[in-house]
Amino acid sequence: MTIKLWRLPSAGDTLPSAPGVVLGPEELAVEALQFHPTSDGVLVSTAGRAVKVWDVAKQQPLTELEAHKDLVQSAVWSRDGALVGTACKDKQLRIFDPRARTKASQLRTEKRPRQMVEPRAASLKKLLISSPWVI
Repeated sequence: MTIKLWRLPSAGDTLPSAPGVVLGPEELAVEALQFHPTSDGVLVSTAGRAVKVWDVAKQQPLTELEAHKDLVQSAVWSRDGALVGTACKDKQLRIFDPRARTKASQLRTEKRPRQMVEPRAASLKKLLISSPWVI
C-alpha cells in the first residue's frame, strides 16, 4: 500500500489533484499513521510487525523499529517526539528511541493492550501497574 499526502491550499485556492508526497510502497496495509509533533517525520504501522519512521521531505524511510513478535496494534509518538510507544498483540508494551534505533523499554501486561497514547518513560510504568490499558 502507498501512503499519499496532500498539502491543503490556502483559502480560495483549488485543491491539487495529485498528492504532494508519496511514501512507500508498504508491503502490507497501513494500520496507523501519525505525524511527528515537531518535525516532518511520519510514524507508520502496517498490518503486521513493522513500524517505520518516514522522512516526509526526502520521501524515504528513516528507520524501522523491530522487536515485535506479533501484530502491532498501536504506535504513537511522545509529545516531544523523542520516543515511540507500541502496543503489540503479544501483550508487550515497548518504548523505542527512534534516533538510536533501539528499544528503550519493554513491559508485559496481563491483558492484551490495544492502544497507546503519549508514552512518557517516567510515568509509563506507574500507569501500567494500575491498568492494563494505556489511554
